Amino acid sequence: EHVYSEAYTSDAFLEMEDQIIPEPGCSLETVVAPMMVYSDSTCLANFGTAVLWPAYVGFGLMSKYV
Repeated sequence: EHVYSEAYTSDAFLEMEDQIIPEPGCSLETVVAPMMVYSDSTCLANFGTAVLWPAYVGFGLMSKYV
């Protein structure tokens, strides 16, 4: 059974991590760094139709419980 709770436990993330080919002669660890980009509307005033759509960026390797 597969439990989905974080971005780094998803099938797509794990498959991409398996596809990374280490650089020959490099001793550094290679990792996938997922970035989650999303947007949501926010009201700018209590009256009228003034809204804004800010963009947010989240780091996918950080737990949602932090």
